[in-house]
Amino acid sequence: MSILHTYHSKLPFRNIKGKPYITVSARGISNGLSDIYNDGADFGPDTLLNANSPNQYGPPYTQTAGIQEAINYVLSLRNSNGNPFPEIVLLPGYFIINDNATIWINNGTSPWVDPSGLHIRGVSNNPYTCVIVKENSLPSPIISFTNTYFNSSSSSNPRNLIFENFSAWYKGPGANATAGVTMFDLSIPEIGGTRTSLSNLRFFTSNPITGEINLVNNTILDISGQEDSTLYNVYVENSGWNYETAITVPPLRAYAPLGNVIMYSVEASGIDVEAQLASIINSTIGTSGGPGIIYRPSISGATLNLQGTYFNGYLTRLITIQPMYSTGWMYQFQVNLKGALLFKNSVGNTDYMIEPNSSMYGLWDFTDAVILNGNTSYSLYLFDPNVASNINNEFINLYTHSTNNSTNIILNTESSTAGTTAGTVTMRFISYLLTYKKLIISLNNYENDTTTNQTIDFPLPFISGTVITSGNNTGLTISTTSAYITINAPNSTTTYSGIIIVEGY
Repeated sequence: MSILHTYHSKLPFRNIKGKPYITVSARGISNGLSDIYNDGADFGPDTLLNANSPNQYGPPYTQTAGIQEAINYVLSLRNSNGNPFPEIVLLPGYFIINDNATIWINNGTSPWVDPSGLHIRGVSNNPYTCVIVKENSLPSPIISFTNTYFNSSSSSNPRNLIFENFSAWYKGPGANATAGVTMFDLSIPEIGGTRTSLSNLRFFTSNPITGEINLVNNTILDISGQEDSTLYNVYVENSGWNYETAITVPPLRAYAPLGNVIMYSVEASGIDVEAQLASIINSTIGTSGGPGIIYRPSISGATLNLQGTYFNGYLTRLITIQPMYSTGWMYQFQVNLKGALLFKNSVGNTDYMIEPNSSMYGLWDFTDAVILNGNTSYSLYLFDPNVASNINNEFINLYTHSTNNSTNIILNTESSTAGTTAGTVTMRFISYLLTYKKLIISLNNYENDTTTNQTIDFPLPFISGTVITSGNNTGLTISTTSAYITINAPNSTTTYSGIIIVEGY
């Protein structure tokens, strides 16, 4: 018999001998949803406040629908033989948390209890079946790990925490969400080896049923300190479905400078991540307006993988490179955007998608990426043009990428220059790799009536001074260096069109 079937059959869970789980119900006598205590579960709304075992009933009643008491009881079962904790299973319903209460992932007292192996899950694979709710204000987190008895000198090393199959929902207005409060705070001082797995979870600051929007400029989910964290099918929301520049704080934070963060099928209006390796795969950034991804490379070098990830057009910025410490360190990083879709609605001709950093060097790989401008009224830069000189010191792989250039996307690998008298000279790198670069130069009705040669810089330089002009059907005499092309002046009113292919490394 399945857990869900058992629940509906009304067989009290406490009567199932040897069960490897502890149950928490959202239904009870005290909230008028059942005619038996906690609807037959081990814990629930009828549980005595601060109870230390099942079957203790209030008043005074729990302030966390019995979840805190269930955690305290499970952690008290820790013994020297290292037996795993029983799972805490949330049964269907809305678990109402007192606005001033917090669910702590430990007992908050000394001696501190190591929660390694703690596993909290909803009974159904549908995360909306079990919803943890704060209704009016958010003066403290809904769930938090923070503990005064755990610090960087502690010998304990919490690991393998698992949370799955439920939702956390703040229903109150944004004005009642205290700035800086995190709904779901799993930030843990890192010693090494700390791990958390979060799967099939939803975090809302608006009503997922009625669509009521509450704009909250807060971090919603914080998993900082976890050396290796995994998120699968997680949704984190802090704004509505409108372009919202007022939202500047990414709702999902993961500072793991010595570890790896893996996110797969995650949706968030923004992610603030520091890691040696951050993989955000097949995900959606920008469930609404927001700051996009802020990436803080680790000091020793870092990689951000964004394969197959979609960037929503309403983001203020898609990616921002921002080190945790601005001085005294040398950073190097790589950003892989293979197969990603970079989409932005330009809000002006100076708007751009990516904010690089003038003090950091890295490699950007856009292989098979699609780059789109959703507003044809304006031009859109790929990188911030104010720090474009930094890009010249980086390697950009734009091999087999595609853009909708008819809508004026300006890539750092492309340029357009007017001819001396008339016409245009456009340049586009179709490959810009460390060991090979290929540039196509197109002339359209080019004219130079003077005796002065015209010199035009390449969009990005070749590294080697040896550059080969492998094709020229323009009828003009061309010479190249690693940095620019020189078109010998024909000193005539003749117009020239055609292409020039330049290769090198």
